[in-house]
Amino acid sequence: MRVQVLFGERMLAEVLEAISPAQPLITNEKRGFLAAELDTGKIEDLRAIGYVVREDVAYAAE
Repeated sequence: MRVQVLFGERMLAEVLEAISPAQPLITNEKRGFLAAELDTGKIEDLRAIGYVVREDVAYAAE
């Protein structure tokens, strides 16, 4: 399953580097944040390296 996660622009660059080579698809911009599609497993990878991924900003992609 893939979900969309909202990131600030600088954070997104760090996240892309952290989960490379899997390049998430940047889908759109919402209220100053960039939305990127990630596999749910990648969200767990981000949590494992210390990122906080709040459930209220991650939502199922249609």
